[in-house]
Amino acid sequence: MKKTKLILSFLLSLIILTSCFMIGTAATEGEHVHSYTIQSEKAPTCTSSGEIVYVCECGDTYTEYTEPLGHKMTHVEAVEPTCEKAGSREHWHCETCGLDFADENGDYKIDKDDIKLDKLSHMITQYGKNKKGDLL
Repeated sequence: MKKTKLILSFLLSLIILTSCFMIGTAATEGEHVHSYTIQSEKAPTCTSSGEIVYVCECGDTYTEYTEPLGHKMTHVEAVEPTCEKAGSREHWHCETCGLDFADENGDYKIDKDDIKLDKLSHMITQYGKNKKGDLL
C-alpha cells in the first residue's frame, strides 16, 4: 500500500510538473501574435491571376491568389470602306483589357492596324459636263 501511494504521489507530481512546464512554454511561445500587412499587390488581368502578399513583422509571409477576370467580349461587325470613309474587319473587342481578337474566345490577338481598312480611291464611272461645259 505504501508502495502504491508512493507511485501515485510520484505520478501526480510528474503530471503537475509537466503541466506547469507546458503552460510556461506555451505562454512564452504564444506571446507573438501575427499581425500581417500587405507587402505587395498585383491586380488580376483577363488572363493572369492576381496576388496579394502579406508580411508579419516577424518575417512570416503568405500569399493569396485571385482568379483571372476573363475577357468580356463584344462582337464588332465589319464595316465596308468607301471612298469617303475607312472601314474595319469583323473582330471581337475585350471591354476589360481593351485588346482586339479575331475570335470570340480571345485566342488570336490582332492589332488595330490589322482591323482598319483604308478608304477606297475615287473611281470615275461616268463622264459628264457641268453647266460651264467642263468635263467632270
